[in-house]
Amino acid sequence: MHECFAALMAAVRAQTAEARGLRRIFARIAADEAQHGELAWDLHTWLLGQLSEEGG
Repeated sequence: MHECFAALMAAVRAQTAEARGLRRIFARIAADEAQHGELAWDLHTWLLGQLSEEGG
């Protein structure tokens, strides 16, 4: 899911940004995107379980 990649990119920026303020902002974005990614994967798993053998 794209949120996981966005979380990774923001985490890297949180470690590499020159300005402390930007590091804090990117860290918050990374945490938020990681939560979105976890939700997306949980939803993906649940939806796969809803498919029947004939329908999916």
